[in-house]
Amino acid sequence: MNTRYRKLFMAIAFGLWIWFLIGGFSGTRTAPSELEYSTFITEVQQGRVQEVLIRGQAISGLMKDGTRFQTHNPGDNGLVGDLLEYNVRVASKAPDQPGLLMQILVSWMPMLLLIGVWIWFMRRNTGGGGA
Repeated sequence: MNTRYRKLFMAIAFGLWIWFLIGGFSGTRTAPSELEYSTFITEVQQGRVQEVLIRGQAISGLMKDGTRFQTHNPGDNGLVGDLLEYNVRVASKAPDQPGLLMQILVSWMPMLLLIGVWIWFMRRNTGGGGA
């Protein structure tokens, strides 16, 4: 492989790796509006919240006018009771866990990168040294 193409390939691979780590594969979605928890409770009490999805401490949902929102539960143990009292449809899921491939890449990438750099230096340093 030509040196120029090898450098180009390495630059593209490194750029894709960085993009992947930053979260480029998470997809593009319109972000729901961030709601303060006290505002969220007020909206529930006024009957404006249609449904919520609770994932750990994160709460996302849909207002009756169609707007999406998200907020964070600061530890209110009576929240589900309040939601049911005001006829809000409640769904719950486990918090998102990173996928197996992402866990493998994150845990092994530094070691693979070090091995790759070591091999690159070793191949670069071998060569015409004799008579």
